[in-house]
Amino acid sequence: MATALAPSVVISNAAVDSNGLLTLQCTGSSTDAGYTLVVDGDAVWTFPQSEIGDIVYDTTQLQNGVHSFALRASDGQYQALASTALNVQNFISQFNVPDDMCGLQSTSAQFQESTNWTLTISQYGSTLYSANGSGTSMNVAWNAGTTSGELDVTLAAGGHSRTVKSRKDNSSAGGDYYAWASLYVADNDSLMQDNFRFMHQAASSALQAKYGVSIYSGRLNSDSSWQDIVIDLILNGDIRANHLAIAGHGVAGVSNPKNPLWQGMVLGKFPGSSYTQGSGLTPFININPFLRNTGYYIPVGPAIGNTLQWDKTTGRVSNWVCTRRLRFVYIAACTAGQGVFSLAFGTPRGLYPGKGRAFSSLKDAVPAGYAQIFSEKFWSEWKKSGVTVADATTRAYWYVMNQKKYKLNYVLHGDPNLVIK
Repeated sequence: MATALAPSVVISNAAVDSNGLLTLQCTGSSTDAGYTLVVDGDAVWTFPQSEIGDIVYDTTQLQNGVHSFALRASDGQYQALASTALNVQNFISQFNVPDDMCGLQSTSAQFQESTNWTLTISQYGSTLYSANGSGTSMNVAWNAGTTSGELDVTLAAGGHSRTVKSRKDNSSAGGDYYAWASLYVADNDSLMQDNFRFMHQAASSALQAKYGVSIYSGRLNSDSSWQDIVIDLILNGDIRANHLAIAGHGVAGVSNPKNPLWQGMVLGKFPGSSYTQGSGLTPFININPFLRNTGYYIPVGPAIGNTLQWDKTTGRVSNWVCTRRLRFVYIAACTAGQGVFSLAFGTPRGLYPGKGRAFSSLKDAVPAGYAQIFSEKFWSEWKKSGVTVADATTRAYWYVMNQKKYKLNYVLHGDPNLVIK
């Protein structure tokens, strides 16, 4: 019986063209391997063996300067890595185009020198919006309103031009409906369950005070209740929840080898259960097969019509449909923030995950009492007028430090300036 060869990957050449597109010429030896592009330590996207060759990445998303680019091959058991470093010097840099044009969005860029610039947003060849100006930087906010579908965002400056795909999804047309859900997981340990319950009560109290619209608020007793409540009611139900709070045991981040990088997984272990129940809050239908693990999670995405496609030249989403997109997600559980989550946004995590949505959770394994203190302080700050998500998390961090001298690490993805109004 032949033994499969461990994966390998080689970068034979790396070059950036005049428009800032980096081409990595690469080869890989194992047909069983999946490959991941890693930029400055962040995984950008993953692709199968059939797509190895010339990998293209838009460096105008980066600041000018030295950056590391790596390709990681993995067959699930062994890994191989090839890397290179390049000094990126683009006339247009830090070209930030939101993946999701929901609401008033900011598109920005930096230039090597003062220049005239023109920003154009078009759809199917017709211009929807344009702006121009001059200087060493650009920052333009455009309200897409009820526009929906794929958008081309083009920036011309100093004789250079870049076009990036964006999108306005149908589900984000019109106003926001602030329905919410808060839940905690049952536990055989009464003290532990009380901690979960107190964290849940802090969240539900703040959410109720602001919105008064609850889809579900209470305890999850079993694996089946996770399916019935979280999946069927909150995600697949007729009422869309814009806010979700969960208190429970450790949540596996999506950097777990069994979880797709952009999947946005929430995993919960219930007392008496023989397995870890998983559910993807914003998964998509065409996940690379080598990343799947049948039975490890419930593929919610296809059931609610979520799909996506990658634009390989930019490392961004070129097209997607997401019928459930959550504005804010807070998970009070050990190590929940260790992975790179996308469930708050409804789109894969990219370099710029989009404005107007955020995800916050604890990053390390923490004693339940500290998590409770952090959560209660967070929600007491959160319900105040004009407080951003970053304000609330920072104040909760320092509150724990001052009260208990404990450094509780947390993670905040998305828009730190999100104000929950």
